[in-house]
Amino acid sequence: MAARAAPDGYTFFWATAAALVTNPYTFKSLPYDAIKDFVPVGKVADGPFLLLANPDVAAKTLPELIVLAKSDPGKLTFATDGPRNFSGMIAAWINRLAGTEIEQVPYARMPQGIQDTIAGRVQLTILAIPSAAPFIQSGSLRPLAISMKQRAPGYENIPPIADTFPGFDFSGWMAVVAPSGTPADILQRMNREMDLVLKQPEIVQRLREIGFYTTGAGTPDETGDFIRAQFDAWGHVVKEIGIQPE
Repeated sequence: MAARAAPDGYTFFWATAAALVTNPYTFKSLPYDAIKDFVPVGKVADGPFLLLANPDVAAKTLPELIVLAKSDPGKLTFATDGPRNFSGMIAAWINRLAGTEIEQVPYARMPQGIQDTIAGRVQLTILAIPSAAPFIQSGSLRPLAISMKQRAPGYENIPPIADTFPGFDFSGWMAVVAPSGTPADILQRMNREMDLVLKQPEIVQRLREIGFYTTGAGTPDETGDFIRAQFDAWGHVVKEIGIQPE
């Protein structure tokens, strides 16, 4: 609907990473062109993922997990929301980089996957911070690494996956885009207003509390560069892990 809307500044699309940079690779056809049908307005926030283990797993870091997986093949499994979704693709990419073969157990409902990880029926899972936080606090799940390239505020004790695999930086994120053809002055006005809101300390803090991180909207050009870089990066991952569009 946003792609087909009049480019008059009255319709914007609050876009997720899935909508703009992974769905184009995992679906054979979409009713929109993620690159051509939209123009960037501003980035909202990043939402990193956590690699988590059942506390009984004899690994407290990602390198220790890799050693464990290689020393006892077939023992470890990942609870994911399916091979075509973020947790499944990140799990497959970690396997590819590490040379491990930790099997995925896909769940139609991730709350069941979380409970099975806590119970030890599977050993590992990958969750966004809002889903993971209560289980980390209770000690039900042990965080091993985070998917963003730097340590996250509030979770500084969790090392990035990039410490083990340099350049690894795959988070969920949100951005605002507009239908192609929207006048530049409208994009700039919306961008300025977004940036003012996203830099308010109370907004920054509230986003952190629910597991999202922002440094402001950036510029439309910076947002466009980011989206294109993410599009290329996820395309490389999808190709390397062998996902075919359906």
